Amino acid sequence: MLFIAALITCFTVLFFIVFKETKGTSSQSALIGWLFLSLLVLVMSSQDTTWSSQLSSIATWLLLSFLLLFSYEVKRALAMIDLRPKWQNKLSPEQKDQQAELRRELAQAAVSLSKRKEGALMVIEQRAELGEFLSGGVEIDARVKSSLIHAIFCHNGNDFHDGAIVIRSGKIWQAKAFLPMPHSIKLSQKYGTRHLAAVGITDHTDAVVIVVSEERGTISIAYAGQLMEYQTRSALEEALLDHII
Repeated sequence: MLFIAALITCFTVLFFIVFKETKGTSSQSALIGWLFLSLLVLVMSSQDTTWSSQLSSIATWLLLSFLLLFSYEVKRALAMIDLRPKWQNKLSPEQKDQQAELRRELAQAAVSLSKRKEGALMVIEQRAELGEFLSGGVEIDARVKSSLIHAIFCHNGNDFHDGAIVIRSGKIWQAKAFLPMPHSIKLSQKYGTRHLAAVGITDHTDAVVIVVSEERGTISIAYAGQLMEYQTRSALEEALLDHII
């Protein structure tokens, strides 16, 4: 009975995490369907002495089927959980200054590119490492400066403007990186490949992505699979302050 109780506890926690992550998507309907079938199996097993003797095995298989069917959602939810002690999340004055400078440089670059209608993707890595989701990137290990970002994304004959830059630990880690497309999303036809790629990486991880539209010159931030447009530099910096850890 202790084993079954542990399985039920484990399942309950995972179920509510995944239920929250799949809110408003087709995966949530599948999750509810899986729950209905699982409850039906458990009710049938409780009425049959042959089945009831195998209850622990049935519970184990139900949990395994849950992990297999919703492995993507479970992985994404776990990537969002911060297990570090609260004291480790507090930034030193120097770290706060570095983050403020990072926000300023990114916002300045985004506004500058927006005025010229130069498309751009700027990905800020956070707790979840992005390496497994990226392809084609070129490591450059450079300081985050608006002038460098502007040079990367301007159509001046260089090959870097097609992909994204990826910022890790306050530095531009990669340029010309390609991102995964979204797992499941309903976006308006007004959004292009850059916006879809931004949603794709934030749908998998806790990354923050700044998107500059080449067609309209608008600036958006993608976070947790959602896109939000910002009209001013100050609003953009404030949004980055809210999302960057």
